[in-house]
Amino acid sequence: MTVGEIEKGKNIIKEHYKKALTHQRSTHTINFPDGRQEIKVDTSINQHYIDTIARLAKKYNVELEKIEASGTNIKQKWLKKIFKN
Repeated sequence: MTVGEIEKGKNIIKEHYKKALTHQRSTHTINFPDGRQEIKVDTSINQHYIDTIARLAKKYNVELEKIEASGTNIKQKWLKKIFKN
């Protein structure tokens, strides 16, 4: 990207924001000394990445789509983890 491509830069910020809002899958494998394996799969979003993109968008006056539901889901997910069993 070269200097003066403002619209291209704004579109890149919007694309990264939309991508950041999608849940990413991560897999954690634990290998025990007795040969047993435990695999945990979790889906989550990177809130720090979303906040960083939002700050960048604010700095360059880029209007992002506001999605309230994703923040609520994150809070509910943490509550479920805390109060599980």
